[in-house]
Amino acid sequence: MIKLIKDDIIGNLQKGGGISYYWAEIYRNLEAEFEVTAVTDTVWRRYYHIKDSLEMPHIVHSSYYRVSKNKNAQNITTVHDFVYEYFAKGFRQKLHSYQKQHAIRHSSGVICISENTKKDLLKIYPDFSDKDITVIYNGFNTLDVPEKKVHGLSSQEEFYLFVG
Repeated sequence: MIKLIKDDIIGNLQKGGGISYYWAEIYRNLEAEFEVTAVTDTVWRRYYHIKDSLEMPHIVHSSYYRVSKNKNAQNITTVHDFVYEYFAKGFRQKLHSYQKQHAIRHSSGVICISENTKKDLLKIYPDFSDKDITVIYNGFNTLDVPEKKVHGLSSQEEFYLFVG
């Protein structure tokens, strides 16, 4: 079975939200296919490399733009968006963008959550090869959808849904 190190740093950066939910759902399925070891660091180590001393080939997947320097590791990075690159300013933007760029450049593969995120990545980093990028859309777990009416609506009625 292939060894996979999952970097759970996102759990220390935020207690809920899109990335946290996405991360939990991915690993709900992957843990059946891989021998998964979780690495959890303190929030203060978010800018450091992942501690990794495995002496055999393995995969390292960070929840938030970190990589392993281990020569036996194949790093995988998931890119959620480029909000910082487009809208943030100052030191926070530079630090976040540097960390993201470092992770992308030191990864064997990149997962983007949409075609638009992939286009942004190729626009911002045109030298990054298209063949190393896979789009895996965010989804939802159908088991979490209630079967009863919610707020007076059923799935048979027409309604508007706003996600923002």
